[in-house]
Amino acid sequence: MDESYVRSIGATLPEELLRLKYAGYFDEFEKRAQYHLDREDLPDLVKQHIELELYNCRTIKDQYPLTEAAVVKKIASYCPGFTQEDFDRRAGDTDWIFINGKKRYADMTVDALFITSKELREWPGSTYPKSTGAFLLGVRNRMRAQGKLSVTSDVEFTGTIDPKAAAGHTLKVHLPFPSPLAKSMSGIELLSSSEPCYIAPETALQRTAYFEADGDKTRKFSIKVRATMTQDYMSFEDMLKAGQETTPAKERRLRKQIRPSDLEEKIPHYVFSPALRSLSEKIVGDETNKTLIAKKIYDWMVKYYDYAYVRDYALIDNIGEYFAIRGRGDCGIQASLFITLCRLNGIPARWESGITTDEGGGMHDWAQVYLEGVGFRPVDCSYGNGMKRRNMPEECDFYFGNMDPYRWVCNTDFQEPFDPPKSFYRVDPYDNQCGEAETECGMLTRKEFHPRRKITNQIEK
Repeated sequence: MDESYVRSIGATLPEELLRLKYAGYFDEFEKRAQYHLDREDLPDLVKQHIELELYNCRTIKDQYPLTEAAVVKKIASYCPGFTQEDFDRRAGDTDWIFINGKKRYADMTVDALFITSKELREWPGSTYPKSTGAFLLGVRNRMRAQGKLSVTSDVEFTGTIDPKAAAGHTLKVHLPFPSPLAKSMSGIELLSSSEPCYIAPETALQRTAYFEADGDKTRKFSIKVRATMTQDYMSFEDMLKAGQETTPAKERRLRKQIRPSDLEEKIPHYVFSPALRSLSEKIVGDETNKTLIAKKIYDWMVKYYDYAYVRDYALIDNIGEYFAIRGRGDCGIQASLFITLCRLNGIPARWESGITTDEGGGMHDWAQVYLEGVGFRPVDCSYGNGMKRRNMPEECDFYFGNMDPYRWVCNTDFQEPFDPPKSFYRVDPYDNQCGEAETECGMLTRKEFHPRRKITNQIEK
């Protein structure tokens, strides 16, 4: 992928396109965009931003299909007696946008509201499915008792291309592949693949299995991989003590784990903006101990912010600021703000992501933070947030410095290219948990490329 397309977000759009974008007049945006793309005097980076926004226009219209009446009706199907007036009280929690002059809500609005709204979660007679979190509570208790827990899993990733998109083309497909750069991952073994594939080297920050095939002959690609995930438990008191008792020699050894990028800004999303500097001052105060600073950032996010589904990250100009200002966001947005605030305070922090293999079995993102005397430890603000939502405040602290072993890591950094790199823009230019596909002519969208995964044979010990 040409990484300049992502960097182009920092380039200002022509004023009329900027007004059309924020007013939600996407059809008119598409018409006027061509005029600016044809201009010879316009910088190439601005043209790349326009092309990126043209793709986003089509994505937004797909992701925001619901009218307000449809949202209210859907909630009422779960909550007897729910009315428009009830919805109006929750309006601040919803993700909506104007599309060609009409207010439209994101397709995940209803599910998001059942996460953020205590009123809906406790609605009398509600039939909305609930998760108790009992399984992971047992996992956390075993980790505390044993000090360490491992899970070996087999995961099958599959990607299927629509016949129309495949016909007459060479297909180029990347499927996620586990990374040994994550210290939790070991015993990685490719069990099978549908076609010969190239596995990215162990040093790849976003590791994939790459296929290339004739679309007239092959449209389905799959790999089955086995790996063991191991997490050890460490109390916060022990983390703090390790930092207080560390020696210069030990720190020199531990700091070899740190990459220069673990302390740097990364445009457009990890930016030390005035708004985030102000937030950092509010959170940190006059604290100087870096372990305590990282914990204060985590505690602030868990206490004051809520989990909520969000639109594709490619549709957000700065995801750290988006979360800090909105106060609601999903796992990756929470991890990104935590990482940015840590780096702003001189604390090395980095991204990890992949899938969870527990009863939820979904895509997930979290952070790794460097603690003096300890090294890198996992931090999952969104799971800590979930403990607050389930009225389990005593469990919140677990996810600062600890993680359950039901995590399959494929990515150890954010906004990194594949090996081999994609030629065209990615559906998700920042992360990879589903896979990506393209032809020699261009990218394939989620309507053309259909990823799936299946988790089997889990052994805990």
